[in-house]
This record gives sequence, C-alpha cells and structure tokens, in this order.
Amino acid sequence: MAVLSLVDRAGRVQSFRVKKANTANALQILRQNLDAEAKVITDESGLWGVS
Repeated sequence: MAVLSLVDRAGRVQSFRVKKANTANALQILRQNLDAEAKVITDESGLWGVS
C-alpha cells in the first residue's frame, strides 16, 4: 500500500491510497484531479521517469 498526495497553493492536501506506487497510478490520479493548465512541481521520485 502507498499514498500519493497532491498539495495546492493554499496548502490543502488531497491524499490517495494506491496498491502500488508506480507511474501508471500516479498519472491516473493527476489526470483526474488537475486542470490541464496546472503547473506541476514534484519531488525527486523515480515515478516521473525524469533523470
């Protein structure tokens, strides 16, 4: 079990419990909860496929 959390500019947190922390689960949550115009700032997680 893992938790992915989204934090907005006001500091409000929305957390999601997922069976596995992977790119597919993370992208699904982002697509369902972010506006297409949103700017995303993330951590150094390997989920994002960016080195």
